[in-house]
Amino acid sequence: MVPLKVEHRRVEKVVEFISSHADVATLSLDVDALLSELRFGVDADDFEAAFDKLGKALGFACERPDKQWKAGPDNHWVLRDDASLLVECKSEVGLHRAEIEKRETDQTNRAYAWFTKTYPNVQPQCVMIIPSKKLARGAGVLQSTYALNDNGLKKLRTNVQAFFGEFHSQDLKNLSKQNVQEALERHRLGVEDLLSHYSVPIKDAGSPRN
Repeated sequence: MVPLKVEHRRVEKVVEFISSHADVATLSLDVDALLSELRFGVDADDFEAAFDKLGKALGFACERPDKQWKAGPDNHWVLRDDASLLVECKSEVGLHRAEIEKRETDQTNRAYAWFTKTYPNVQPQCVMIIPSKKLARGAGVLQSTYALNDNGLKKLRTNVQAFFGEFHSQDLKNLSKQNVQEALERHRLGVEDLLSHYSVPIKDAGSPRN
C-alpha cells in the first residue's frame, strides 16, 4: 500500500471535473445524483463512494482505505500537505440515536492509529459522520474528533450544489480558474471551512466526558 500523495492542483482538478461533462444538464444531473447519496439512511458503501466522489469533484486526492486495504478509515481526503480529513461514515445510524457508541469510537481510534503510521508527518482532523455528538458511557477518542451531523451534512450539500450551480450559465470547456477559486471560497468550500465550518467537536483530547 502506497501512501496517497497530496495534489497541489486543486482548482485545476475542479475545472477538469466540471469540463468533463458534455453540458450543464449533465453536470447538474451528476451533482444531484452524488448529493442524493450523502444523507443519513443511505447504504454505507453507497454513502462512502459518494463521499469519495465528492472529494475528488472538489479537487482533492481521496482514497477509501477500509474498502481498499481493510484497514484505516472509511474515507480520507488530502486537503493539503499538512491537512487531511480522516472520516468514519455512520450513514446507517438512525437520526434519533442519542449517543455515539464505544464500538464506533474504538473504530475511529484504530483508524487514527493506522493513519499516523501510514502518514507520520500529517496530523489529521478526525470526523465521524454521525447524527449525535454525545459520547455513550465508556466511549472515548484518543484525539480531537468532530461530528458531521445531519445539520452539517445538509449545509455541505447546499453549498456544494450552489457552488456547481455557479457554472450553469458558463462555457464548461472554458472556465476561469480565478472564478472557480472565488466560488469555492464564496460557498465555504475552502480548506479551512472544510476543517471547521461543517462539523462540531465531540471531545477534545484529554478532556473529561460530560
